[in-house]
Amino acid sequence: MGVMSFAADAIEGYLSGLPEGVDSYREYEQKGSIFREFMKGFAASRLVGELPPAAAALVKAPPAVSQWVPEVHANVVWVAARAALFESDEAFSNMAYQQNVRLISSPLYSILFRLVSPERILKTAASRWGQFHRGITIAAPIVRDREVTLEMRAPPGLLPTFLAKAYSTGFRAALEAAGGRAVLVELATQSPSGFSFRGTWE
Repeated sequence: MGVMSFAADAIEGYLSGLPEGVDSYREYEQKGSIFREFMKGFAASRLVGELPPAAAALVKAPPAVSQWVPEVHANVVWVAARAALFESDEAFSNMAYQQNVRLISSPLYSILFRLVSPERILKTAASRWGQFHRGITIAAPIVRDREVTLEMRAPPGLLPTFLAKAYSTGFRAALEAAGGRAVLVELATQSPSGFSFRGTWE
């Protein structure tokens, strides 16, 4: 079986778990800047032939950084990329981390994280997350002595576990940008309504 067959099977598996397939959860969106940055981490053009038209259109003509795009359409690209172009969830997460560091360091967003402490970053985590995602939310984090619990809420099936882990690397990148050292963010629990992550730093 070729790598593109892996992509096709992964897409079918993902969409079959959604209530309306590729048209599910249209009110859930992500910022074009996220999509564009993640796309720099792999050869997305190799996937176009396996993608549904709406997802293929995003790859062929990436959205503007300020544009909002449906999460499901973007997720189809990430699901296909993970299956065909990465050897493991960890490899995909490593790519996501590198791209999140690039994004947070960019002139467009660095002001959101500059000259603030990790604790301050976490107090405003929900609103900062909202700069990049609509629908998927972050609950007010619980912070105790350089340790935090973060809850990511999403409807059933929308967010595959590997992708939730990849998105959590954004918290790591943000804490590091705010001066945190030895930052560790790990998946703690998951349920049909979302995921919780435990983060620590020095």
